[in-house]
Amino acid sequence: MKGTKKMKRYQLIVIGGGRLGSVIAGQAVTWGAHVALLDPGGVGEEDFFAYEGMVDVYKGSVRFLTEHEVEVAGQVRLAGKAFIIALERVREVPEPASVAATGEVAEETGWRQPPTKKWVVLGGTPHGIEWAQALARQGAQVTVVETGAHLLPDYDPECLSILEASLRQEGVRVRCHTQVVKVVQRANKKIIQLQFDGLVEALETDEIVSADASLPQVSSLGLAELGLTYKEGGVVTDSWMRTSCSHIYAVGPQVHGRPDCGVWPEEVRRVTMNALLGTKHRIDYSIAPRIVKTDPPLVAVGMSEEQARQEDEGARVWRGQRMTGLVKLITRRDGAIVGIHAVGPDVDGPVEALRQAKRNRVYVDRPERFQQLLQQNRTSWAHSLPVWWGDWVDKGIRAYVRLRR
Repeated sequence: MKGTKKMKRYQLIVIGGGRLGSVIAGQAVTWGAHVALLDPGGVGEEDFFAYEGMVDVYKGSVRFLTEHEVEVAGQVRLAGKAFIIALERVREVPEPASVAATGEVAEETGWRQPPTKKWVVLGGTPHGIEWAQALARQGAQVTVVETGAHLLPDYDPECLSILEASLRQEGVRVRCHTQVVKVVQRANKKIIQLQFDGLVEALETDEIVSADASLPQVSSLGLAELGLTYKEGGVVTDSWMRTSCSHIYAVGPQVHGRPDCGVWPEEVRRVTMNALLGTKHRIDYSIAPRIVKTDPPLVAVGMSEEQARQEDEGARVWRGQRMTGLVKLITRRDGAIVGIHAVGPDVDGPVEALRQAKRNRVYVDRPERFQQLLQQNRTSWAHSLPVWWGDWVDKGIRAYVRLRR
């Protein structure tokens, strides 16, 4: 751990020890910036090795003292020209949850031992589905318990049905519309009582995990004392990701409220450039992809079919069957793109092409136009530019950043 009594100064201080924070720090150092990465939760250590020797990493609670100073672990004080708050709820494949005498399920993270025979995952969230498949592939018998009528209600039902069929083939059981009544410990087994349609069933299992999808908490950072505007579980920003303090930026789930968005390269590059250079690159979160990292992956952008029809009864749905999946495009009556949904191992390119079409306000009003977009099969906006263009842009940014050190 870095730090002395003398205050160290940085061009950029990134607050957030998960993958999002480490990728932002990595982007900043490739542009020659002097960067500190603060890890309030003491997690995500594996992400730091890629930037070892280039990023100063500090672990411990973080609190702002002034607009340009923070304190780490109550003892190390750091100063920064700019800050990026990139907190996320870091939830890796879990260890077994313990059951207290009250029957409450404790949450734990990290998987240090092979899975036991039977697991119950509480919550049909993106994390819960990812864990269930990972555990099943390690030979465990997995049951997912969801209180709602469906898994992942924000995702397209047609695409979700393809994923559910794949999960069933791997032995994952799904119990929707089911409440947990009680959990008790008996010898080395746990008995979880489930209620469905008024009937109570006892399910014996070895381990229970809770797939909580809550957002990261920012209240402990001392933002109120700075007069910075924030809300429960998040930070309020403008279109350039700036908070009410012009040199403090925020990105990730704490801004858009979607824990399943993950690391979005466009978001990383733009917020880092804004913080280091003072530029005003906007982020349109309406085209941010939400991804369930299963096999096959499930992707959603923008509105669902139901949401689109609530706004426009004449909304249209365009379907593109893939060899092992499905791509759906939701448009308004006039052809404006409002939603993209896909499932399958080979949908990255079509989804990216449709996202770019949505960004560029391309209208889809006939089947031929939809098929034309699908065949573009792009990888990303950056890849559509010549390689030399990206190199020259990076060289220019590095030169400017060094001048400001």
